This record gives sequence, C-alpha cells and structure tokens, in this order.
Amino acid sequence: MKKTVALITFLVVFFALSPLLFPYNPPLEAIKSYETHHVTDTTYFGNLTKNLQDLKEEVPCTYTILGWDQDDSLYYQSVCKGFPKTYVYSPTAGTNSLSQKIPEELTEDAYPDGQLLEMVRATGVRPQKHEPYTRPILLMDGKATISPTGKYIAFITKRLYSVQDIVLISQ
Repeated sequence: MKKTVALITFLVVFFALSPLLFPYNPPLEAIKSYETHHVTDTTYFGNLTKNLQDLKEEVPCTYTILGWDQDDSLYYQSVCKGFPKTYVYSPTAGTNSLSQKIPEELTEDAYPDGQLLEMVRATGVRPQKHEPYTRPILLMDGKATISPTGKYIAFITKRLYSVQDIVLISQ
C-alpha cells in the first residue's frame, strides 16, 4: 500500500513539474543577437500539451499569418480540430487575444527566407554540425513577414511530423 501511494505521489509530482523540467521550445528560435517571441500557446499547460503532441507526432493546429496592423500587432488564424479562430498578438505586451474583426488594411510584406535562416537556429539538433542543414526543413517556406516598422519578423515553424508554431524575432 505504501509503495502504491509513493508511486502515485511520484507520478503526480513528475507530471506537475514536467513542463518545468522539459520545457517546450519551437523548432526555430532567434540567434543570440535577436529576441524570440513565442506567439502560439506557451502557457504551462500549453507547453505540456505541445510536448505530448510532439511525442505522438500529432498536427493538432495549423496556422496562417494574416498580416500586421499599423501598431505592429500580428493577426493570424489558427485551425485546431477543424475549427478556425483568428487571433491578434501584441509583441510589446506579449499577449494573444481572440480577434472578433480583422482590419481591412493588414500588411503582409514578405521577408526573404534566406535572410531569416541566418537569424535563427534549430533547437535540439544533434550532432550540432547538422544544425544549419535542418533550418530550411523546419521553416514553412514563404510564410515570413516583416512588421510595418521593420522591428519584428514573424514566421511559421514546424516539427518534422507534428506541431507548428508562430514565432516572432526582433532585435
């Protein structure tokens, strides 16, 4: 009986601490001279969920970048389990919120993939010598956009067989 209680206690504590012990990181993040902003779900339970989805090689959500408003807020669409939702992400506040209305004048200025790949690194690639070759695989081509002020670059990155994320980088 004591062994069962101890095992259950251990499992509960391990499960509760797992997002802290094994944090989720998007496949591509900014190099040291830039800052990474995680747009898609980075809450405590969101990280736990994404780690589990990555282990199971699930693609629970797909994302489309809709564009930027004049205040450097990013609008994007999420389709999870067949249900589309539109969000607005404010990089200055670091917050996501559902958007009831999409502004008519969003900018979608493309940012060249080649330049972006010099500003990011692939997380968790071993051996390290293969990291530069995996970056193009983890970037969804033609999805990078730059904000109207040029301060932020948004792109969609994906694991090989599972989770997608929207990431912003800034200098």
